[in-house]
Amino acid sequence: NKCLQPWADINGCQVLAYDRLGFGLTERVLDGQLYTRKSEELFALELLNQIEYIK
Repeated sequence: NKCLQPWADINGCQVLAYDRLGFGLTERVLDGQLYTRKSEELFALELLNQIEYIK
């Protein structure tokens, strides 16, 4: 938040940062399929859908 909010204010936009699988505070699971580029894309799109960013 300390880094993203000033950037958002300068650019007049909203910034969304989420905890990606296997990074940050999440625990890494053994299923390697969760860490593919396609899985990352689907997760991000579903997140945007859930917060109703994508109509």
